[in-house]
Amino acid sequence: MTLDHLSNGRMILGVGLGDTGESIGADSSFAHFGEMLDPKQRARMLDEGIEIITRVWSGEPFSFDGEFYKIRDAQILPKPVQQPRIPIWVGGGYPNRGPVARALRWDGSCMYKQQGHWMQPEDVRTLRERVIAERGTADGYDIAVGGAPRWEDEDKQRAYLESVAAEGVTWWHEYVSPNAGDFEVQRKLIEGGPLRID
Repeated sequence: MTLDHLSNGRMILGVGLGDTGESIGADSSFAHFGEMLDPKQRARMLDEGIEIITRVWSGEPFSFDGEFYKIRDAQILPKPVQQPRIPIWVGGGYPNRGPVARALRWDGSCMYKQQGHWMQPEDVRTLRERVIAERGTADGYDIAVGGAPRWEDEDKQRAYLESVAAEGVTWWHEYVSPNAGDFEVQRKLIEGGPLRID
């Protein structure tokens, strides 16, 4: 809520199960801190967490008695600037059933392709069709892609972005590694601005 106020209502909350590091052969962000690794249990924890945070954002007193979390007589103010609440985008592996179903319940998707990382135009089209089937409209629903560094061939990347934008993508995430250690590289990317297709 603080970020929502500081940004004058431009905050978007991205949620997901988190990366246990299995893809890189390590789970340091979870196992070293005693976090649950089982994805099904993490999914139930995430669903409870989302329900709790939306109740927190209401500004009204509430209690919660879930499988993982217990809250009694809580009220947190101020309310977010955005009403009825801050938008929630759900990440995860596409086309996995759980992340897709979760994303359809909220305000947007920031998924990656389970095989190959990049959501392709046909993936975006299928997801958008599911949004319309579930919600009656895709208005107000964001589909974000990316989450990777800028490509070396920016013309090729622009062509990719144009192809997915034509199918309903509304946002592109560009990943800048915090481990790079070279702040000049990061500053150069920021100063260069986003990769535009318009």
